[in-house]
Amino acid sequence: MVDFFGQGNDKLRFSMTVGIFAVAAVLLLLFAFSGTREISNSQKAKSISIRESFRAVKGNWPWITLVLVFIFYWIGNMARASTVIYYSQYNLGYKNLASILNGLVVVQMLSITVLPYLVKRFIKTPTQIIGLSLAALGQIIIGFAGSNITMIIIGWTIASLGTGIAVLCLLQCFQILSIMVSGKTVLEPADF
Repeated sequence: MVDFFGQGNDKLRFSMTVGIFAVAAVLLLLFAFSGTREISNSQKAKSISIRESFRAVKGNWPWITLVLVFIFYWIGNMARASTVIYYSQYNLGYKNLASILNGLVVVQMLSITVLPYLVKRFIKTPTQIIGLSLAALGQIIIGFAGSNITMIIIGWTIASLGTGIAVLCLLQCFQILSIMVSGKTVLEPADF
């Protein structure tokens, strides 16, 4: 699509393509959520102040650790995703590689399908460590691949598999910890 617009001006072509994708994304999101309504059978929860929220977090090291892991994960993921176009075009000289690599993110669906089996075999924490380790291993492979496109694709695929596992485990752990902080239930360490 980038090649279609701009008549030789790469900046204009890229800007127009991103603009079209942005408009399409907004329209699709509006369509997707236009009929969404929240149905709640429970009583409205009492709102707590920010000060009380920070008191609840104080000393809650599992929650603090998860937040830090989540922040660092998303910083790394955004750095990788935002530099792939530049890296593939200018460092590797293969501008279509960015499309291939971004398409390989679909491999995350495979890790999402095996996630219940991993959590059943291990508990959530070791499964999350496996996911983060796979993502880190994939990044290390990419870092040492140099200009070897095959190794970059292998590293990207491994990183995507790990990402699919790690992100879902992080989201599940946040859900469990928010229940714990709210005081509605007591969870055993086996729940992690």
